[in-house]
Amino acid sequence: MRFNGSASPEQLVILHQIFNDRCRDAGIQPGDPAHENLAYRIMSLFESGIQTADELVAALDRHEFQPRFKAA
Repeated sequence: MRFNGSASPEQLVILHQIFNDRCRDAGIQPGDPAHENLAYRIMSLFESGIQTADELVAALDRHEFQPRFKAA
């Protein structure tokens, strides 16, 4: 499915779940700069056409997303 400038409710659920899972796994808390960095990365991948949960997770793994900052 091509990105058309907006996300469907189903796509938002996928994006939110991936974001929450990654934040939990990396110990990223709201307010941590890595929180926004991760959201930006997921949205960038989504907007580039990588839109299924499996594709997004694989792309994050492939690019080895490591937050610049981790919560203490």
